Amino acid sequence: MNPTSDFIKELNTSPDPGVPYTIVAGDIRDYKESADQMMAKLIAKVGRGIAFDALYQNGGHDIAVSDDSICGVADNRSPAAKKQSIICHHLNYFVAEAGLKAMAGVQW
Repeated sequence: MNPTSDFIKELNTSPDPGVPYTIVAGDIRDYKESADQMMAKLIAKVGRGIAFDALYQNGGHDIAVSDDSICGVADNRSPAAKKQSIICHHLNYFVAEAGLKAMAGVQW
């Protein structure tokens, strides 16, 4: 998940696959979800701490990856990737209300 790794660089600069796709980037900075399980609540609390702010330079992130990295695919692909940022974190894309709403809007 290192944005400067050779693998991620190659992935982000690879030839245009010519297929539509959607990128959903979680952003924990304004996250508040009372329905989380205890472990997810703990991780979300830690993810909004000083260490993660420093790690991601106060930018958006889903705890595991920065939003800049998640959305790092070039905009010049055809069709262009649909990119959206939602308020959730890495462990609850498929259970948080915002994550479920975003996933429901994806054309699978």
